[in-house]
Amino acid sequence: MSTSTFQPNEDAAESTTQPEKLTRFLALLIDSVLTMVVSWIPVLGPLLGAGYFLVRDGLTLDFMNQRSIGKHVMGLRVNRADGKPMDIETSAKRNWMFAIGGVTALIAEIPLIGWLLALPISLAALAIGLYEGYRVLTRSDQKRWGDDMADTTVVKA
Repeated sequence: MSTSTFQPNEDAAESTTQPEKLTRFLALLIDSVLTMVVSWIPVLGPLLGAGYFLVRDGLTLDFMNQRSIGKHVMGLRVNRADGKPMDIETSAKRNWMFAIGGVTALIAEIPLIGWLLALPISLAALAIGLYEGYRVLTRSDQKRWGDDMADTTVVKA
């Protein structure tokens, strides 16, 4: 009977390393700029942008490898606590709050009452976004509210 000792895989050790906060911010900035550009497409743009933000970490496109374009460029990945690969449902749980902006842009287009409805929703979205940023900056595990909801963690890829 032979005894073997566990040798951690270098990739596995690296995949649990927290990213720099600036790296996370730059990944979000890249995704935000892409979404902003898409949102300029008349009528469908805001909806496409909101849709991208909602599912961005669960897309199975080869070049993205189940992470957003910003995370791909910045070398980050979202890990699920259960060890399963990211999927669209988990991404939606994690990112729903960032899709509010695109929906608000559509609501604002409703004649007469659109802006009245869009204003409080936009303010709520801003407050949620600020809270998400505050959590990343102040928590030692860098988990934002969306990470708690989806049971995920952002790590270096």
